[in-house]
Amino acid sequence: MKVDNLLTTADIEADHVVVSFKSLRLREQNEIESVSQELEGLIDAHDFRVMVLNFQDVRMLTSSFLGRLLMLRRRLKSRNIELRACNMQEEVFEGFNVLKLQKLIPVFDSINEALE
Repeated sequence: MKVDNLLTTADIEADHVVVSFKSLRLREQNEIESVSQELEGLIDAHDFRVMVLNFQDVRMLTSSFLGRLLMLRRRLKSRNIELRACNMQEEVFEGFNVLKLQKLIPVFDSINEALE
Protein backbone atom coordinates (compact mmCIF):
# COMPACT_ATOMS: atom_id res chain seq x y z
CA MET A 1 0.00 0.00 0.00
CA LYS A 2 1.28 3.45 -0.85
CA VAL A 3 0.64 6.49 1.36
CA ASP A 4 1.35 9.88 -0.22
CA ASN A 5 1.81 12.67 2.34
CA LEU A 6 2.87 16.28 1.93
CA LEU A 7 6.61 15.71 2.53
CA THR A 8 6.94 11.92 2.47
CA THR A 9 5.79 8.89 0.54
CA ALA A 10 5.46 5.57 2.33
CA ASP A 11 5.40 2.11 0.76
CA ILE A 12 3.85 -0.14 3.37
CA GLU A 13 4.19 -3.92 3.31
CA ALA A 14 3.21 -6.53 5.88
CA ASP A 15 6.37 -6.29 7.98
CA HIS A 16 8.04 -3.06 6.88
CA VAL A 17 7.56 0.47 5.61
CA VAL A 18 9.90 2.39 3.30
CA VAL A 19 9.62 6.16 3.66
CA SER A 20 10.98 8.45 0.95
CA PHE A 21 11.34 12.18 1.41
CA LYS A 22 10.04 14.65 -1.18
CA SER A 23 12.12 17.63 -0.06
CA LEU A 24 15.77 18.05 -1.10
CA ARG A 25 16.55 19.97 2.07
CA LEU A 26 15.02 19.22 5.44
CA ARG A 27 16.03 22.38 7.25
CA GLU A 28 12.98 24.54 7.95
CA GLN A 29 11.44 23.93 11.36
CA ASN A 30 7.92 23.66 9.93
CA GLU A 31 9.11 21.00 7.44
CA ILE A 32 10.84 19.05 10.19
CA GLU A 33 7.69 19.19 12.31
CA SER A 34 5.53 18.06 9.38
CA VAL A 35 7.84 15.14 8.54
CA SER A 36 7.85 14.11 12.20
CA GLN A 37 4.06 14.14 12.28
CA GLU A 38 3.86 12.11 9.07
CA LEU A 39 6.26 9.49 10.47
CA GLU A 40 4.40 9.37 13.78
CA GLY A 41 1.15 8.88 11.88
CA LEU A 42 2.61 5.85 10.12
CA ILE A 43 3.69 4.35 13.42
CA ASP A 44 0.24 4.85 14.93
CA ALA A 45 -1.74 3.59 11.94
CA HIS A 46 0.25 0.56 10.80
CA ASP A 47 1.89 -2.52 12.29
CA PHE A 48 5.38 -3.22 10.95
CA ARG A 49 8.73 -4.44 12.28
CA VAL A 50 11.14 -2.30 10.23
CA MET A 51 11.04 1.33 9.11
CA VAL A 52 13.49 2.27 6.34
CA LEU A 53 14.13 5.94 5.65
CA ASN A 54 15.15 6.42 2.03
CA PHE A 55 17.31 9.56 1.74
CA GLN A 56 17.86 9.24 -2.02
CA ASP A 57 16.63 12.74 -2.90
CA VAL A 58 17.75 14.51 0.28
CA ARG A 59 20.77 16.77 -0.08
CA MET A 60 20.81 18.52 3.29
CA LEU A 61 19.70 17.87 6.87
CA THR A 62 19.87 20.07 9.92
CA SER A 63 20.91 19.06 13.41
CA SER A 64 17.29 19.65 14.42
CA PHE A 65 16.14 16.98 11.95
CA LEU A 66 18.83 14.58 13.18
CA GLY A 67 17.60 15.15 16.72
CA ARG A 68 14.09 14.25 15.59
CA LEU A 69 15.46 11.04 14.07
CA LEU A 70 16.90 10.10 17.44
CA MET A 71 13.53 10.73 19.11
CA LEU A 72 11.86 8.66 16.39
CA ARG A 73 14.35 5.83 16.94
CA ARG A 74 13.62 5.88 20.66
CA ARG A 75 9.86 5.62 20.04
CA LEU A 76 10.29 2.84 17.48
CA LYS A 77 12.63 0.91 19.76
CA SER A 78 10.06 1.03 22.58
CA ARG A 79 7.64 -0.69 20.16
CA ASN A 80 10.26 -3.23 18.98
CA ILE A 81 10.48 -1.61 15.54
CA GLU A 82 13.90 -1.28 13.92
CA LEU A 83 14.87 1.98 12.19
CA ARG A 84 17.22 1.82 9.19
CA ALA A 85 18.40 4.37 6.61
CA CYS A 86 19.52 4.03 3.01
CA ASN A 87 20.56 5.81 -0.18
CA MET A 88 22.32 8.67 1.58
CA GLN A 89 24.12 11.29 -0.44
CA GLU A 90 27.66 12.00 0.76
CA GLU A 91 26.68 15.32 2.40
CA VAL A 92 23.91 13.68 4.40
CA PHE A 93 26.07 10.73 5.43
CA GLU A 94 28.75 13.15 6.68
CA GLY A 95 26.23 14.61 9.14
CA PHE A 96 25.37 11.10 10.32
CA ASN A 97 29.05 10.22 10.58
CA VAL A 98 30.03 13.30 12.59
CA LEU A 99 27.40 12.47 15.20
CA LYS A 100 28.11 8.71 14.99
CA LEU A 101 24.42 8.10 14.24
CA GLN A 102 25.18 5.09 12.05
CA LYS A 103 25.89 3.21 15.29
CA LEU A 104 22.25 3.77 16.30
CA ILE A 105 20.59 3.85 12.89
CA PRO A 106 22.20 1.41 10.43
CA VAL A 107 22.88 2.93 7.01
CA PHE A 108 22.65 0.84 3.83
CA ASP A 109 23.45 1.56 0.19
CA SER A 110 20.02 0.56 -1.11
CA ILE A 111 16.46 -0.19 -0.05
CA ASN A 112 16.97 -3.89 -0.84
CA GLU A 113 20.02 -4.08 1.42
CA ALA A 114 18.17 -2.26 4.20
CA LEU A 115 15.35 -4.80 4.01
CA GLU A 116 17.59 -7.90 4.18
